[in-house]
Amino acid sequence: MSQISDFEQLLPILDKHCLSNFDIILNNQMALNIFEYVRSKNIKQEKMCEWFKEITRKEIDNKLLVTLLHRLKLNVAKQRGNKKTALLSQIFYFETRKPKPRKKNFTESDAFKTVAIDLAKELHLKENMQFNRKFENERKMIKKVRKEKKSEIDKLTYKILQQESLIKTLKYNCKKLRVQNGRQICYVAKYKLRIKNLEKNMADKERIDTDKSEQIKNLTTELTTNQTLYSDMVRESLESKALINKIQLELNSSLQTIDYLHLLLQDNKEIDIFDERSHAYTPEFRQVVMRLTSKNVATENVTNVINDSLKLAGKCLKQVPTRKTIDNIVTEKVVVSNVQVGQQLSEKKNTTLYSDETRKFGKTYNSFFISDEQKNIFMLGLREMHNKAASTTLDTLKEILMDISEVCDRNLENNEASHGNQILCNMRDFMSDRAKTNLSFSKILVEYRMQIMPEVIDGWDNFDDEQKDACSKINNFFLWFAPSR
Repeated sequence: MSQISDFEQLLPILDKHCLSNFDIILNNQMALNIFEYVRSKNIKQEKMCEWFKEITRKEIDNKLLVTLLHRLKLNVAKQRGNKKTALLSQIFYFETRKPKPRKKNFTESDAFKTVAIDLAKELHLKENMQFNRKFENERKMIKKVRKEKKSEIDKLTYKILQQESLIKTLKYNCKKLRVQNGRQICYVAKYKLRIKNLEKNMADKERIDTDKSEQIKNLTTELTTNQTLYSDMVRESLESKALINKIQLELNSSLQTIDYLHLLLQDNKEIDIFDERSHAYTPEFRQVVMRLTSKNVATENVTNVINDSLKLAGKCLKQVPTRKTIDNIVTEKVVVSNVQVGQQLSEKKNTTLYSDETRKFGKTYNSFFISDEQKNIFMLGLREMHNKAASTTLDTLKEILMDISEVCDRNLENNEASHGNQILCNMRDFMSDRAKTNLSFSKILVEYRMQIMPEVIDGWDNFDDEQKDACSKINNFFLWFAPSR
């Protein structure tokens, strides 16, 4: 049979088994636990006495047991630390002697009085402890309130100091304003004095005017004398004019000499258009050829037009360029124009593409133009097409943009998009007539732009479908020509 020394082990067997059959060590801790358990569960004291009788196997008086338990509880409450632990671990001891015979003046309520006194003492002790807790809480609350009041007082003192400093600044400003007001008064006095001086000066001015009138009279007399001097000067000027005529004759003879020398210089009638150092024709001659071809002058007639024009000035070309040289200069003009278009349009946003198709001599031609936001128009090119299909039109546009990229992309780095793709991605509008071919061309143009967008726009793969559609969208404008009547 195992020993039971803890109330937790004893609790399951209460009211279920006879406690005398168990080896129970009844210490003060277990006795108090049983007592508190009975009081909390409202169990009758007779039942508790039966438990103690079964545990101790002794006869116990009910009233005496209750009194002993109350006294034990008071003693435990008075102890602290190790003393309390030692007291609780002691064996619960009580005498089993029979009660002494009562005296005549001893009543049955004396035992209850002692219990009531013990309970009153216990209640008084609890009230004292509760009062101490309340007192401690009130003391903490007072300390907290004092701290808050102190912080509020500090804030109020800080505000008072701020108000005092503000008052000082206001006083200083008032003093400063008084000084300024005094200065303004001084200025007003000075201005009044100046006005008086001006009035005095006006009187002096009138006096001066009278003096000037006298001076004018004197000047008129001087004017008459000057007129006589002027007549003398006119006579001298006539003499000078004769001298000037003589100088003019000498100047005319000098100009004739200059003209003669100029004619001598013009004996060289041939114009040199070839640079021997660079082994190429001069830029001025190239520019003349480019301008003439831009004015629709055929390449085989360029040299004749230049010579005929020079004959008006009595000149001629020293070197006569061949037809192949003129064609090379025209090709150079196309390359230069492609470079200009590529460099200009690759940096311009929101451009408009214009397309126009025509037939001439049984052949189909298509021209492409682009305008920017400033209404500047650039010609991409004019090409011949073998048919009018939308795919052929797109291939022609690709070919033109590829030619521009070939001459402009030489200085680009590896990670930069070509000029042709940049020009195509910068387009926002397309304008043409309402031919079915142009309707189809606008659709496949949008699809082709979608293919090259990842090469031009950074982070294209991170865009959602709506953003991609917005970037690749092209606004179509179709012209409608009413039939003539």
